[in-house]
Amino acid sequence: MKSKKTLLLIHDFFNTIYQKADKLENLLKNENVSYTRGNYTHHYINIDGKESLQNYFIPVFTIENKGDIGFNLDGIFFEIMQKKDNLSTHQIGTILNRFPNVEIYGYDDCLKYFYKTGDSAKNIFYNICTSHETIIQFNLMLPLTDSAKDILQEFNLFVSVIKEIS
Repeated sequence: MKSKKTLLLIHDFFNTIYQKADKLENLLKNENVSYTRGNYTHHYINIDGKESLQNYFIPVFTIENKGDIGFNLDGIFFEIMQKKDNLSTHQIGTILNRFPNVEIYGYDDCLKYFYKTGDSAKNIFYNICTSHETIIQFNLMLPLTDSAKDILQEFNLFVSVIKEIS
């Protein structure tokens, strides 16, 4: 049995995550953004360099024609999908220049990462092209913040760079 202190810590942390998600939902409603909110399991979190499956629910907003904004234990993530055929070495380079911490991975196999820090755009594009994946996902992690407006602004910037290349 977990101690009351540990349970309270977990409880407070999850409440904080869901409160931040509620703030974003209020902003999306106020700005008439078309979205769907869900609570999903089976995401992954990197703990000490190892991907760990999450069997617990986290809040995720799917913004119509753009991508997802999710609230996870280690921060906020943006996830955008692109068809492999719409990508080029130049486009991958543009993304890396704007967002050096981006994660690039497959849709069918989300544990298949195409980018490790220091890889060249040419190498990443080659790995994407030779994979069985038809859809490539781009993920950007940010620290948890209280400002829903900042979250939405950063998301729209990320989307504009990713979608600009298509």
